Amino acid sequence: MSSRVPTNFIVSFLVALLLANFAVAQSSKPRSQPASSLLQAKVELAKHELKSAEDSIWKVLSSDPNNPEALLLLGMVRGEQQRFPEAETLFQRVVELDPKSASGHLYLGKTYLTENKIPDATGQYKQAEELVPQNLEVRVTLARLYASGGEFAEAISTLNGIPPAHFPVEATPIKMGCLLALGRQEEAIKLAQQVKDPALELALAEVFVTAKLPTESLKLLTAAAASGKRPPPRFYFIKAKALDAAGDSSGALENFQKALALQPDSEEFLLTTAELYARQEKHAQAFEMLQRAYKLDHDSVKILRPLILEASFAGKSVDVQDQAQQLADKSDEPRDLFIAANVFLTNTRQDEAVPLLEKYLQKVPNDPRAWVGLGMGYEDLKRFDDAQKAFENALKADPKFADAEYQIGVLLSLNGNSASATQHFEHAVEINPNHAPSLERLGNFYLETGQFDKARDVLLKSETLDPHNRKVEYGLALAYSKLGNRDEAKVHMERFEKAGPIGATEKK
Repeated sequence: MSSRVPTNFIVSFLVALLLANFAVAQSSKPRSQPASSLLQAKVELAKHELKSAEDSIWKVLSSDPNNPEALLLLGMVRGEQQRFPEAETLFQRVVELDPKSASGHLYLGKTYLTENKIPDATGQYKQAEELVPQNLEVRVTLARLYASGGEFAEAISTLNGIPPAHFPVEATPIKMGCLLALGRQEEAIKLAQQVKDPALELALAEVFVTAKLPTESLKLLTAAAASGKRPPPRFYFIKAKALDAAGDSSGALENFQKALALQPDSEEFLLTTAELYARQEKHAQAFEMLQRAYKLDHDSVKILRPLILEASFAGKSVDVQDQAQQLADKSDEPRDLFIAANVFLTNTRQDEAVPLLEKYLQKVPNDPRAWVGLGMGYEDLKRFDDAQKAFENALKADPKFADAEYQIGVLLSLNGNSASATQHFEHAVEINPNHAPSLERLGNFYLETGQFDKARDVLLKSETLDPHNRKVEYGLALAYSKLGNRDEAKVHMERFEKAGPIGATEKK
């Protein structure tokens, strides 16, 4: 929806008013000062000379503050200035003074649309349609509003009131979408078959994709391509979406790339391509697409959110710390708070992560992941009592959350309570037999207490789950050495020595 009253409609409306005034002038007495000032305001508004137009309007309103035509024109000026609350008030006054003012209802409806007040806009367009039923723009917009509100039958009824000879092309996708929403698929397909215009076929193909009918979409795209005209970028974009919906991800990606080659600065194309890469778990490529989208719009939450997520999946959280701060500043949605906090935790910015997680948990108090994240943040800040409570809250939210049991064990280990810590590690493994961190901790505990067979068994399992963990390899070398198996001890010691430095995941 446009953020301003369409200028082209204002111009056409003013031209009609001007022609009417000129016709009256040929057969009437000389114009009065108010009429002359309003005529001048219309001319100036048509030229987008807003200051001059407003001055002319105030010449009338200063002596006649309830002049509906002057108030209407002033509302149009405010709309062009994007001062929509003021425009709304002016148009409301117009329809109070003249309930049969079709222009007043129409412009009030347009203003409500710019303010995203859809039910109010629908009400005004309904009144405008009753006053000027022949106005195609009013009917088509009203049908679109009905459709957006899920009133599909009302939308079709409104469009059916237009004589077939005057049915506007832009109304066809609306009608077809409503037919599909009502389950009238055969009627929708017949309507699409009547279309021979490539541009309209493309629009209808998009409707079919949205309705999850990729086969019908591809048929229309094939027909559009047969026209011989060079397909626009959106042709490849819609074809990509249809192929994706049909399960042909490689064909979809090929067409997304064609669309981007023709229109590389399309935010929509970049976001949708990134989504496909993400579903294919090609997170580095998804991150690259989202970086390109971010360069086009640094302030969009719908770009920041997936950008940060894909960076995390691609192991590049360090690269999106500034974007995480942007997201936290721009959005109070729980998921965005959690996403930003996770980046800060990953990059040991606990002072920033903790307040975000506290805020998140006020909104979503039963998320065990967030409680564990908060507890880890508290732990790093040396707030051990708070960390303990956070981990316990995680278990209250989900008694079978192995990570919470593990973190309590870690905290107890820090306090020198190895026996109690081990019970939590064992419980974590009972909940999740493949919980590698707990298996590693148990292996070390069994080594310390001389239970070398048990140490070997749990560390071997941990190795299969986390084959690059140096601490596990070192523990296995010790276990096999104590068990007298020097050959295996040597193998694991060599793996320990060849492995890289201890990673962040091993430190806790």
